[in-house]
Amino acid sequence: NQNQNQNEERLRKFNHKTNVFLDNKKLEKGKEWEPQFIQALQNSSIILLIISNKAVQHFQKAHEESDNLLLEFEIAYERYINKETIILPIFRGEVSDVEKGKLFTPFNSKKIGFPPEMHCHPKSPKKYRINELMNKIMAIQGIVTYDDGEEREKESVAQECLDLAKKYLSESPI
Repeated sequence: NQNQNQNEERLRKFNHKTNVFLDNKKLEKGKEWEPQFIQALQNSSIILLIISNKAVQHFQKAHEESDNLLLEFEIAYERYINKETIILPIFRGEVSDVEKGKLFTPFNSKKIGFPPEMHCHPKSPKKYRINELMNKIMAIQGIVTYDDGEEREKESVAQECLDLAKKYLSESPI
């Protein structure tokens, strides 16, 4: 079937040509960074959205303080609904949450209470209120993983998430 062939083709490309965009590695020094990361999102066939407790805290203030990560999520979601990319959310909790019996609590968008206002970032498409956008993204099947609390470089966390995504995509239909 056509969907299965498209999924297999995307996975083949993902496995053979993975180009991870990390700001501290890919942004060109001395140039405006926003157009660079927006271009990277527009060229992505699969976008991993890493959602951590820290990110959630930033999103809760995005109606008052512009948040570049939320802008990335807005652009990614717009491309997703236009069938231009695949979004794979990676919900990254903390081990302490598991120990406290809060396995999925940090990522229950209804309990988090995202603001009902629009994102105040000047480049925001302003199509969804923050709570609507996050409810839609958190409704996409993703992967749950936990941070063991060790201090790690961005690259290490990104590689761990990339490995999880490859495993997930090889075992599941997209």
